[in-house]
Amino acid sequence: MGLVNAEAKILLKECHKELEIDKCNFNGAKAIVIGTVDYYVDYKLLKKYGFTNKEEHEIHKKLPVNTNEWYNSNKKLCSNFFKHFGYDDYKEIDINERADIKIDLNYPIPENLKGQFDIVWDHGSVEHIMNICQAMNNLVDLVKVGGIILHSQGTGDQTNAGYWTISPNYYLDFYKANGFEIKKIILRDRRGHYVKYSEVKTKNSTIGSLIPFYLLPSFHLRLLRDDIVSGIFIKFPFLNYVYNGLNRRVPKIAGVINFILGRSATGGADWCIMVIAKKIKEISNKSYEIQNIYRSSKAI
Repeated sequence: MGLVNAEAKILLKECHKELEIDKCNFNGAKAIVIGTVDYYVDYKLLKKYGFTNKEEHEIHKKLPVNTNEWYNSNKKLCSNFFKHFGYDDYKEIDINERADIKIDLNYPIPENLKGQFDIVWDHGSVEHIMNICQAMNNLVDLVKVGGIILHSQGTGDQTNAGYWTISPNYYLDFYKANGFEIKKIILRDRRGHYVKYSEVKTKNSTIGSLIPFYLLPSFHLRLLRDDIVSGIFIKFPFLNYVYNGLNRRVPKIAGVINFILGRSATGGADWCIMVIAKKIKEISNKSYEIQNIYRSSKAI
């Protein structure tokens, strides 16, 4: 998974108040990320928000991808990003060798990890875990009372992207039933357009019905272009290899190609859900809802 400009901008601009650690707990606050993260944020964006690590970003751009040096640089820059919000300790949890904590979230986490973290960031990982119910329970167990769970999940057409495509209403119902307060839900696209989520009245509303009218033409055009391009890449795999290589090694040229094709360096034309939930109390027995078909309209 990758931290990109569009996501970083929303976290810094729209979510800073919800994410920033309480001043009295500023020292020693712990962040844990579900999945190992690749870093694609430009320093030009971060400078506006007081970041001063320009040299580290310049070095990172020059490193060959998928090397130990590149992986270590990813982790260092992500750690610095979270320090901006007051989290001094940064760890990643996954099943691969890059992770600080190597465990499978299909199964219950060890007791010594429960209630240890001030923020748990699910960065597009839960939808790749087959036992999603247990994975969500693990996130709830990892965070301490008063802490935050942050989700960044894809939505829309995710047929081959993961096991699950998650509705915003899932987060609303799950967290309200398990001792959390939803602080914010935002829908964003890969280009950085974003809107605050409003709870819809019926269960069968599509992602298109949630997007502002003025964004619908570009949304559907990009979907069409992405389907065409994906079909070409399936038929001619070497073109996909070239395309991905440009994204990683020559981002400026790739940016022009992405603009023409309606794609971004991080994937297709789908939208993402960003959720911030605060743990208000500990509940020993998890609760699960059956979805009510008709919902009252409510802005988050």
